[in-house]
Amino acid sequence: MAWTEQQEAAITTRDCGLIVSAAAGSGKTSVLVERLLRILMEEDPEKRVPADRMIVVTFTNDAAAEMKTRLYQALDLQIEQHPENKWLYQQQILLQSAHISTISSFCFDFIRDNLSDNGITAGFRILNDTESKLMESKAADAVLNQWYTAHSEEMKILWNCFCEKNDTPIERILLELHHFFGSVPFREQWQKKVLSELEKPLSETVYHKKFQESFEQLLENSLDDAREAVDIASGLYDTVKDNTVLPWVQEDLRCLEKLKMQLDAGERDTSLLGTALLEKRKSRKDGNKRYPRAKKNIVSTTDYDTVKALRDRYSVVEDQLCEMIQSIFPYEELDIAQHHQLAPIFFSLEKDLFDAIWEMKVQQNVLGFDDAERMALELLSQIDKNGKLQPSALAKEMADFYQLIMIDEYQDSNNKQDDIFKLISRNCIDPKTGDLRYGENVFLVGDVKQAIYRFRLANPQNFVSAIHSSANSSSVCKHISLNRNFRSVPAILNFVNYTCGNLMSLDCGDVQYDDGEALQAGTAISAILPEEEQAVHVAVLHENADGDVQQQYVIRQIQKMIQNKTVVAQKDGTLRPCEYCDFCILLRDHTLCHEFAHALERAGIPVRGTEEKGYLQAREVSLLLDMLRVLDNPLLDTSLAAIMLSPMFWFTAEELVQLRMLSKKSSLYADVCMAIGVMPAEKESSAAYRKELPELLLQKCQELYQILQQLRQDAALMTLENLIHRIYDRTDFLSVMQLTQDGERKRANLNMLLQYARQYEENQTSSAGGVSGFLRYIDWLVESGNDFQQVAPSAGIENAVVIKTMHGSKGLEYPFVFLGNLNRNFSGNEKRKTALFLDSGMIGFRIKNPEEYTEAKTLPYLVLEQEIEKKSKSEELRLLYVAMTRAKQQLFLPLVQEKLYQAKKYKLDEYAKDILPDGTLPASLVLSAKTMADWIWMCLVLSNDATLQKIVKLPEKNWDTPAWMEHLQIQYEDDLPEVIAEETETQKHLPDADPAVTSEILHMIEFQYQSSDAERASLLSVSAIQESQNHSAPIWKRPQFLQKTRKLTGAERGTAIHTFFQYADFKRAELDVPAEIGRLQTHGFLTKEQAAVVQPETIQYFFKDPIYQSIRSAKRILREKKFLVCCKDLKLSPKMEAVLQQYQGSDSMIKGIIDLAFSDGKSYTLLDYKTDVISSEEQLIERYQEQLMLYRAALECISGIQVKQCYFYSTHLQRSIEVKELEEEN
Repeated sequence: MAWTEQQEAAITTRDCGLIVSAAAGSGKTSVLVERLLRILMEEDPEKRVPADRMIVVTFTNDAAAEMKTRLYQALDLQIEQHPENKWLYQQQILLQSAHISTISSFCFDFIRDNLSDNGITAGFRILNDTESKLMESKAADAVLNQWYTAHSEEMKILWNCFCEKNDTPIERILLELHHFFGSVPFREQWQKKVLSELEKPLSETVYHKKFQESFEQLLENSLDDAREAVDIASGLYDTVKDNTVLPWVQEDLRCLEKLKMQLDAGERDTSLLGTALLEKRKSRKDGNKRYPRAKKNIVSTTDYDTVKALRDRYSVVEDQLCEMIQSIFPYEELDIAQHHQLAPIFFSLEKDLFDAIWEMKVQQNVLGFDDAERMALELLSQIDKNGKLQPSALAKEMADFYQLIMIDEYQDSNNKQDDIFKLISRNCIDPKTGDLRYGENVFLVGDVKQAIYRFRLANPQNFVSAIHSSANSSSVCKHISLNRNFRSVPAILNFVNYTCGNLMSLDCGDVQYDDGEALQAGTAISAILPEEEQAVHVAVLHENADGDVQQQYVIRQIQKMIQNKTVVAQKDGTLRPCEYCDFCILLRDHTLCHEFAHALERAGIPVRGTEEKGYLQAREVSLLLDMLRVLDNPLLDTSLAAIMLSPMFWFTAEELVQLRMLSKKSSLYADVCMAIGVMPAEKESSAAYRKELPELLLQKCQELYQILQQLRQDAALMTLENLIHRIYDRTDFLSVMQLTQDGERKRANLNMLLQYARQYEENQTSSAGGVSGFLRYIDWLVESGNDFQQVAPSAGIENAVVIKTMHGSKGLEYPFVFLGNLNRNFSGNEKRKTALFLDSGMIGFRIKNPEEYTEAKTLPYLVLEQEIEKKSKSEELRLLYVAMTRAKQQLFLPLVQEKLYQAKKYKLDEYAKDILPDGTLPASLVLSAKTMADWIWMCLVLSNDATLQKIVKLPEKNWDTPAWMEHLQIQYEDDLPEVIAEETETQKHLPDADPAVTSEILHMIEFQYQSSDAERASLLSVSAIQESQNHSAPIWKRPQFLQKTRKLTGAERGTAIHTFFQYADFKRAELDVPAEIGRLQTHGFLTKEQAAVVQPETIQYFFKDPIYQSIRSAKRILREKKFLVCCKDLKLSPKMEAVLQQYQGSDSMIKGIIDLAFSDGKSYTLLDYKTDVISSEEQLIERYQEQLMLYRAALECISGIQVKQCYFYSTHLQRSIEVKELEEEN
């Protein structure tokens, strides 16, 4: 193989440590293997290294296995060529026991070989994440209970600061702190650093300095915008008198400059800071002053728009400044004091938690992954008199023994791992400073641009520091960059260089993306591929009514390329037609993956989904758990029905219905027992019905009963693991699941349950209870949001489109890659946390005010939030780089045009305002992105492509040509791809239909019910009946968004008046109608618009009407009385019977709401409010008489009391109207 100059240097350089920056697709794994192989095969005995004296650390177990396999195969090939070389045979044997593993595996092996007297023996078991969380939760609960007794005052402080109903917030903070300490090398030092910072005078604390720096930066930005606005505004009009805009922005500038002067003068009185700015804003708000509009004689509307845009932008910053002035500056000292009080309490609490967890681990002889790194670090390190980390005697011994240390994916290491690697390297102490460093026998490979595991507490700055330190004169390491990409065609590399070159910086991304970081083309496939098959596609789509347009685009594009037989370049230089497995869809999270997978399946495209997170929700696992629930308690109907309908027993839904007919009140299990005669039938009718059950159903019931009885006996005698084995054997469930879609994964998931059951029983704390205990454990997992890991799909087995998360795509490559749902907002989980921690020795809390029931961001929390948000955005940008560099031939980025509008602003115009004249994107703009799509659009605006201008409105370009534009080529699309409808593979091979089956299906489809009941509604409303009598259309409620933008219709005004009568307190309203209208609006019964149309004089007539006098003297009043009655129970007059002729005597139900009814103790009087605009009483009676008579019959039915009188109250006629029964009227 021909190596590049950079690769050759990485392979052959000796006598010093190497730090290799390996960009995406640069062949780093091949380089690493080749270096190892050449070292193993060195002819000079002094230079070659035996396989057992190497440490090779990879990020995953799969990578370690692949590394061993590659080395073994390479040695095998060399042995064939040099069969006389005994050294090669020895290395092949030693390779089997060589330390090629993950860092966790290395640490566990190291601990086993060097156990100290800490209670853990060499036979310890490794906890999985779920077990660790359960153990931590139990320990936290126990520790908190102890503290309520032993440290009541401290718990009272914590409660007042964080809690309302329970102490869940305290437990959450405690566990988050415990997890954070999992990556901190020496927690005591970190704690001292935190407390030391909090003990400093306020002005010297890092919190105040960073906050002040942030505040001043915001102020400078707003000053720059305000000054520019003043300059442009001065020329808007020919006369000073006409120019009302200039005084407005000048006042803004004066207030901001005064605030700047106060800061420069060191003003510490928070009551004086920013008073001019605050007073100005209050004055404008109180006076309802608005920004001046453009007049007809304006010189330039473009300049006016520019000034307004600048003003809008610095006004947003003014809001932030005012918020800081009012909510942070006055409380800085109090915030620091509270943190100084809270931090030691949490540190002590966490120490007790750590001890409690450790005691549980010692009892069970188990260790977690954090323990492995912590214990290894303790064995390898010591602190000297100057407080600096030094290697222990054991570390020096290891450094002497191991001649080579190679670390892959180094950018994903955490702080503990970083120290461990340094300590076991040779010559690891800098002679000038005495600081720990990487020694001369290390080979570190990584890429900061691909550091995407911050959620696992990885720290990419470790790699950055290692690179920088290699430039020191005292360093024993050299730095080499591998930036030639052997994966992607130039079109993709040019696009990646353009986007990342303009987006990535030290401020966002932690990398200055320059020529040294840029990807250079190294693949040969571009020479054999047609030019049109090498492209980056940006699709600017419009939302439509057919669903997610991005999903539609991806589906159609795949179908089109499969139909067109788009070519794929192979390693041997040949071309072949594309297959489904050549396509990969990358998405931000698992939820999106599932949505896309379902969409592709509906379109008939085979899919190989991402690794599922919901192991316990997987169909096959939930069914097995249902079986265990039935064995624990067979009276659980839901679980029993689930397994009966499953492939375990193959009952049909109709058969379950037949069983339930035996006894509707007993359990399903009892019905099964009754069916086979194990239990007697409850009634004679049930006994007779049992005899009519089909023989096949009885056989199924008999088999079910026998299996359950046998397994319930086994459950009392067997281990949980053996019981599940027995279930698989008796039901053949495992084999049947393997025959279904995605059967391999389902079988693997069911086998994994055996492992989880065994781990549960090995845990002495939770082993009590057998099946019941295990099910309680599962319930806890579900309730607490935890889960087991589901088996990943086997790669390369199916010819199917691959759907993965962007994180899951690391290290993979595909000919065609789609980046879906780039408009998905970045996660805001960290912003919702109550406590934040930084490894630099900072801590921040959001603290509640128990008196005001509010929660505030403190000064430390605000500072940490800004720092963490910056780190989070940097990682999101690196994740975009990883996703884009997975593509080999074509990269697709679907975007949605409607997403460009936010809060009535056009995003592209906002981006253009911030682009610097030299054609660069400022870090502040890059950091302002809310989605990955925002970053893509920023770059598209920057390029200002004429082709894109035809598809979407781009702002006018007033900046220089940006960097990396020279070879940039993008294919733009603005519509969904055209796909020719054709038969699927399944349809092509469909057998001819069976005429007999077809006839039977048609007969079933054409079947019609003969009973008149089939035409009859089962539930009617009184209003619907009345509308049908009047042949009028129903009045629908106007949507919420229209209510706010248009005047109320007549019907809606009537509803408002009706609502008043529904909720009004009549006694209050009688005295003061306007006050009662106001009260109903205040309490939300009436909207502002509704309250405005309820005229007090209209209401006052009601309280003067004789009907109200009767209401006042009534013994009982019913308001808004709901009813549901059966038609056959109503006593109706002959004419009303005619109205309900179709439903008379049936079981159909009628529902309605009676406005008001009152009783004198003997009979009821019924009243219905009407707001219709009418000309006479007769018109109202004719329109609604049937409705009132139905209310009358319903009230008599439900109360058993006669309704003597019925009235309408017309708000239009302003009087009550008595309504007689239909026959009485005639």
